[in-house]
Amino acid sequence: MSGFKHWRYDEDGGVGTLTIDVAGKPVNVLAGEVLRELSDHLHDIARKPITGLIVRSGKAGFIAGAEIAEIAELADPIRATTMVETGQKVLIQLEKLPFPTVAAIHGVCLGGGMELALACTHRVCSDDPSTRLGLPEVKLGIHPGFGGCVRLPKVVGLERATDWILAGKVVGAVQARKAGLVAQAVPVEVLLSAARKQLDRPRVRHKAGLGGVLLTGNPLGRKVFFDRARKMLAARVREDQYPAPFAALTVLREIAAMGSTQAHRVEAESCGALIPLQVTKNLIRVFHASEKLKHQEAVKFGKADAAAVQRVVVVGAGVMGAGIAGEFARKGIRVRFADLSAEQMGKGLAAIAKDVQRDSRNAPRGEAERIMACISPTLDLRHLGPADALIEAVPERMAIKKSLFEQAVPQLGEGAMLLTNTSSLSVTEMFDTVPSPGAGCGMHFFNPVPKMPLVEVVVGEKTSPETVATVAALAARIGKMPLVVQECPGFLVNRILMPFLNEAMLMYEAGAGVVHVDKVLKDFGMPMGAFRLIDEIGMDICQHVSGVLHAGYGARMTPAQGMATLFEAGRYGRKVGKGFYRYQDGKQAGVDPDTDGLIAGRGQTAFADDDIRDRCILAMVAEAGRILDEGIVEDAQMLDAGMIFGTGFPPFRGGLMRYVEERGVGQVLAVLDRLAEQHGERFAPNGWLRAFGGR
Repeated sequence: MSGFKHWRYDEDGGVGTLTIDVAGKPVNVLAGEVLRELSDHLHDIARKPITGLIVRSGKAGFIAGAEIAEIAELADPIRATTMVETGQKVLIQLEKLPFPTVAAIHGVCLGGGMELALACTHRVCSDDPSTRLGLPEVKLGIHPGFGGCVRLPKVVGLERATDWILAGKVVGAVQARKAGLVAQAVPVEVLLSAARKQLDRPRVRHKAGLGGVLLTGNPLGRKVFFDRARKMLAARVREDQYPAPFAALTVLREIAAMGSTQAHRVEAESCGALIPLQVTKNLIRVFHASEKLKHQEAVKFGKADAAAVQRVVVVGAGVMGAGIAGEFARKGIRVRFADLSAEQMGKGLAAIAKDVQRDSRNAPRGEAERIMACISPTLDLRHLGPADALIEAVPERMAIKKSLFEQAVPQLGEGAMLLTNTSSLSVTEMFDTVPSPGAGCGMHFFNPVPKMPLVEVVVGEKTSPETVATVAALAARIGKMPLVVQECPGFLVNRILMPFLNEAMLMYEAGAGVVHVDKVLKDFGMPMGAFRLIDEIGMDICQHVSGVLHAGYGARMTPAQGMATLFEAGRYGRKVGKGFYRYQDGKQAGVDPDTDGLIAGRGQTAFADDDIRDRCILAMVAEAGRILDEGIVEDAQMLDAGMIFGTGFPPFRGGLMRYVEERGVGQVLAVLDRLAEQHGERFAPNGWLRAFGGR
């Protein structure tokens, strides 16, 4: 079979092996050309006198999915449906080969790659941590289209398949084996041998229990199941913001009792209708931004040095310190975990253990114990080193942080990185008295650390390029998205987020209702309203950060007086049980009516929804324009990534600056000019923003 460049066919002892190794790509993707070549191969292979076929990868991963660039280009639903149907036809060719087939999976097997594996008779995978399987298409604004909606329910059951597809869930080898997605999970060294043996075994079919049969095995049961699934989905996301999971649910419901041909047609038409939507383009843009963060030049440059990091010191056993220590330990990096308080250390270790136990339910046996064994606690700051890096998560006071580094540096050893998790203090000032200020850098995590993917890599005046690259690569190594930020008060995320919160406070002082403001912002797509977010962050933290920003930027960052008032009243939010809302056992229990009475002279102005939205969202836009003009981050795409992965800015909107483009730069500038005239310079669009439409 000459003339093929993406697939290679071999035979050994009557068994064929088809290897995918897409030319010119670091990972395998099912572009149109790759699928056409596969079809040609399958046409020839179908006539060969072999007893079985193994499908494997010639790269480190199996198949990452379809070619996203081709999906992003499609603007016509008919053309999009045709593209989906082409992929379906090729995988049906694979499914109908006259002998058993097995996918030998190592590394990522996602989207179209998972659908290809589902078209095989069998699947086996390596038990390596890099092996991840799933159908995450909803995160790109679409749903499985190459037969995933048709085949996955037959393999893992309708209930589990619905859950996985609607959530875009990706699972590891252990969970895949337990669910029946793969027949075996074996060491990578014996993967091909296990795949060959699997060809001689009968196909494993999903067997539903009595409850599953009653729930999904008859029309009435399926109606109950799908009605409940839709109700649960609607409680989590809105259909007008994220249509893909709702479309997927509709497809799964319609095809549950259909034959294969009709089911594939329904799946293709639904997927084809989603591809041209603007939300899909926006979510693809977010995906590209996340990939840019993970594979930026700094990460590539610092990868070798980051890989050499074997031991870190984490000082501070509070919420942030415990989260950071746990993230390093999960990746097998030894952690010296320090705090002066035995009580706080106990809480920190308990928090790590709780997170690890929860996340290890589907991990290999002994995984939780392995992670906790990486953590060595101490209550003595004289016994920290040696180590490759120290990261502090102590209280936000410069004197405390500087004293810690001065005490720790002699213990760490030559070349150790000095890292601070500060959210607002000057990195340059923090390291101006240490012997090697070039080793000092910000490594700002977000709370809750295990869930929030962003890390701001903050570059001080003397931070060396080597340190920046190593910190960025280290963040990527522990599964985070590093965003390199030039030092300024508030860095990127807090500098943009605080105007959002402050504007809500100013409207509250003028008479806006807590519930009203939060509803408007939730309807816009924010994960929570401004007042709920203040309660989560804590008014003490908001007061501190707003003070730093005011000192750094002057009048335009003047904090609302109510922040100081509520801070002095101890209304710190959820952690003390009272803020704008009341909390019982850490859970929200309605608006706290007592808060209104604490604000002297609170007005009675009624605010329209558009006014609330524009003042909060466009306050961020105005500050973003200044940040981009100053070169604090690389470009608008990186700023958007920071806001999405650091604050939860709605992904379906594509990012803060993408929102400006979609709404119309001219319209946004007109509203900002009006707001600046009404409320002051904080809304005034700068030259960068005025030129944004022509960039």
